[in-house]
Amino acid sequence: MSVSNLGDLLAKSREERTSSETLYSEIVDLLTESLKDEEAEVRAASAKSLGLLRDKKSIPALKEALKDEEAEVRAAVVEALGRFAA
Repeated sequence: MSVSNLGDLLAKSREERTSSETLYSEIVDLLTESLKDEEAEVRAASAKSLGLLRDKKSIPALKEALKDEEAEVRAAVVEALGRFAA
């Protein structure tokens, strides 16, 4: 592999990484927004997903969701926050 090919490969890798990071950030943002959805099932699923991702920027929204009126949602939020400690 020539140096120019290696440079192209590194540049492509950098672009893909940046694109992936942007997509990941958008997913976390969408899930965080979904904690305010009308449907309790959507809010609970969003909380569970955020727990699996363990992105620290979602913690404030998850803490706020502890106040949700639905027990199903609160339970999912507690589980999600517990994953951060694991």
